[in-house]
Amino acid sequence: SDLGQKSDPSKATRAGAEADGSDVSLFDVEKALLGGSGDAMKADPMLEHIRTRVTDEGLIIEVFDTAGSPLFDDDTVKPTPIFGELVAMIGRVLAHTANPVAITGNLALGDTGRGGPDPWHLSADRAQLARGRLVEAGVTDDRLARVTGKADRSPVTDNPRDSRNRRIEITLRVTANGGTADYRIDRWD
Repeated sequence: SDLGQKSDPSKATRAGAEADGSDVSLFDVEKALLGGSGDAMKADPMLEHIRTRVTDEGLIIEVFDTAGSPLFDDDTVKPTPIFGELVAMIGRVLAHTANPVAITGNLALGDTGRGGPDPWHLSADRAQLARGRLVEAGVTDDRLARVTGKADRSPVTDNPRDSRNRRIEITLRVTANGGTADYRIDRWD
């Protein structure tokens, strides 16, 4: 049975993408990012920093701190080497797509204490850094639909102080195309 439905990206499959004339689905992009299986995550510890989910907005790629492996130096915009590698890899995959991209910076509660940087500026500056790295990796600037910082206002865990909330979200957005979602991939090299 064909589970792909144009109006529901969470049910998009390769069969559904082919049926509506698109080349691949958001799930194909997700598979390209994660190496195709859970085994890839075990083989490449760098992938422990990435989680993906498909929503009505599109494919959300979360890049976040893990224990002992932060993305940034403390409460600064200075990235660690792992951040650069991760965003470059994501950028190389997204460069093969045509969809708009949105980037959001998020912090954990308490990331910037008294006398520290403003959390709104810090999260927005980190999102801007990710934007620049994606462009360097091949995502054209005209595809960037939104770059925002949410400070600590959008936690993904029940504990707002959890380091998992310290993240960059890169969203490959679905686009309106005659009322349908566009999952088109321009080229795979």
